[in-house]
Amino acid sequence: MIKPEAPIRKAKSAFTSISNVLSEIVGQLGLDRRLKEQTVLNLWPMIVGDAFATKTRPLFIDNQNILVIAVQDASTAQELSFFKREITNKLKQAGAGTGVTIAGLRFDLKHYHNK
Repeated sequence: MIKPEAPIRKAKSAFTSISNVLSEIVGQLGLDRRLKEQTVLNLWPMIVGDAFATKTRPLFIDNQNILVIAVQDASTAQELSFFKREITNKLKQAGAGTGVTIAGLRFDLKHYHNK
């Protein structure tokens, strides 16, 4: 009697896909939160408009969830302070979509020209 040939099985690869490795490393290093924060920071020009976007630059979100904004000069910071509540509310909505909490804004006059 002739035995039928057993189907050839492919050996499982010992390699893991790059996307799996990358997402694991990003999670282990805590970079996933920073990537989400960067997404919110990239929305800054759309939130404040072109007039303020050319005179300001979002720097980072501190450990108290305050977004620190570099401003060109004191008058720009004062103007923005009049719209602080409105801007903060828009940032909170944008952050909620990505899982980032924004508690408020702080304006920084020192770091605008440092890139």
